[in-house]
Amino acid sequence: MSPRSPVPEVRRRRVPLRAGVVPRRRESPGLARHGPHGPTSYRPTSVGRPGGSTAVDISTITAVATWALAAGTVTLLWWQVRVAQRLNSANAVLMLRERFDSPGTRRRRKTLAERLLAGRHDDITNLEVAAFFELIGSLTHEGVLDRHIVWEAFGTWINGYYYALRNPVDVIGRARAALKDPLVMGEFEWLFGLVQRMDRKMLGAGADMDGANREEATALLSREAELDTD
Repeated sequence: MSPRSPVPEVRRRRVPLRAGVVPRRRESPGLARHGPHGPTSYRPTSVGRPGGSTAVDISTITAVATWALAAGTVTLLWWQVRVAQRLNSANAVLMLRERFDSPGTRRRRKTLAERLLAGRHDDITNLEVAAFFELIGSLTHEGVLDRHIVWEAFGTWINGYYYALRNPVDVIGRARAALKDPLVMGEFEWLFGLVQRMDRKMLGAGADMDGANREEATALLSREAELDTD
């Protein structure tokens, strides 16, 4: 048997690199591909925080979104109802103004104003004008009519007629005594108080409300006595 001949050493030939060419590095299976500044893609499975990790709770997010949607819906419905109520109130006040300016009501207003100016309080047996404001007071007190709209539409007549029916002769007080009912024209009285509070807020706390009411009542009765009833 011949002695084994030595195996000649094979030297690998290095291939010179061309300028600008970077050799590729073989990546291990399962490792994420990296760019020059770190990972270029990854798939997160949880949100990390010190001391452990917290998974994203989809059910909580869904519940919060549902409650937010429900709250928004309720708010929208409330706003729509509020707008509808104000529109209905405005339409009702317009209808009441038409009734207040009707020929029949204008005749009753003219007659009442003439008798109050002349001091003929004993001849005042018809309180339909006061009853009209009693109705408005009841509707306003119950929230059917908007207070500010009523104040704008009827404030002058409410102040003027109520003051004239209580001063210098208390015609309303006489009616209460005759009917033995202290609640007669109670809503008209409440409405007068409401208008007074709104006027005081507009005029200021130092306003002379009694003097203003007296002047307003006198001027109102003078105008009402000259109404055209045709």
